[in-house]
Amino acid sequence: MEYTKTELHTHLVGMLSAEEFAEFIIGCGIYNFQFGDVRISPSVLLKNDDYYSGIQVKKDEKVPYTKMGTYYHNRTEILKSIVNEYARINNISKNAAAKYIYNKLMNDSLRSLIKQGVEYVEISYSFHDRISNFQIDEDIKDKIKCKFLLSTQRTTPATSEDPNANTFEKAAKNLAKVLKTGKCVGFDIMGEETKLRDEELDYADKCNSFMVKLEILFDTLLKFDNTTLRIHSGETSNSFDNTIKILKMIGEVAEKRKIIIPPPEIRIGHGLYFDPSQEYIDLLKKFGCIIEINASSNIKLSNVESSKSIPYNFYLDNDIPIVISTDAHGLWYTTIKKEDMIAERMVSSPQKYDTIVEIDRDLLSKKGR
Repeated sequence: MEYTKTELHTHLVGMLSAEEFAEFIIGCGIYNFQFGDVRISPSVLLKNDDYYSGIQVKKDEKVPYTKMGTYYHNRTEILKSIVNEYARINNISKNAAAKYIYNKLMNDSLRSLIKQGVEYVEISYSFHDRISNFQIDEDIKDKIKCKFLLSTQRTTPATSEDPNANTFEKAAKNLAKVLKTGKCVGFDIMGEETKLRDEELDYADKCNSFMVKLEILFDTLLKFDNTTLRIHSGETSNSFDNTIKILKMIGEVAEKRKIIIPPPEIRIGHGLYFDPSQEYIDLLKKFGCIIEINASSNIKLSNVESSKSIPYNFYLDNDIPIVISTDAHGLWYTTIKKEDMIAERMVSSPQKYDTIVEIDRDLLSKKGR
């Protein structure tokens, strides 16, 4: 069986498994750190169910979709603690410690992907300054090609205010900075998905309109070659019509700007829920959309009951390209190879799985490997 070799949908803080995360902490020279109200060691992080379940779902475990942010929050808090410990132990500034810690996290994450046979990865990450400073270790730089998608959230359900147009203006300025470095290839609109709100659908609302935010991003992305815009959409059942509404907005942006899309390359993260209409198919084809399938994360987050609900066949039957991804494998007890095996079981013929591999190889070639 041939496996796919790209990982196009992953998030830096979640890429290491709990075991790899513990090894990473020890590799930083940290043997105890603050986690909530207590100090624990990396070994306790793995042995104590309460701590372990705070950073990774267990095998065969399912959790509510709303718990997704908890894993990222807990890991981020641990990373902050590790930065503080590293700065104290080595008598350096927190900025210098953070630069070392996050660069090591990135390289350890790449090593994890290399073990899975991945040759090209695009990592979603929100901090443009760290992306600019990341350096791949010499011993692995020829084994994997790594690029980043600068990210921001569409919604922030934990707070009362969602990112507005001003937030996207700032993000676009930072995007231009990292695109110039060559380390970043595009932008990721992510976050815990909710149904598009009325104000997001109202173009006259220049502060909250999602189309206004898209215009801001396109204005930057189109200044550079071979860029990508990835939108997390259709991940939950209450948002089944988000994707088609967003695609229509992209069409309006193209018409207003008198441009042809792609470029940038449009990718839909998840794409589980949608109205399977001809209009949906036509819009996906019009903009050359690629669907990123993340089976295990959606099963474990209870977005779908089982892999039988993942729409591999719908997209392939309608000639819509799909790629296999993990959505940060370390959180969901999976790997790219496991996701490939799920896809092979779920598609209706060996030829369809071969099509997935062909799409992967084509993307790998286009992206410079």
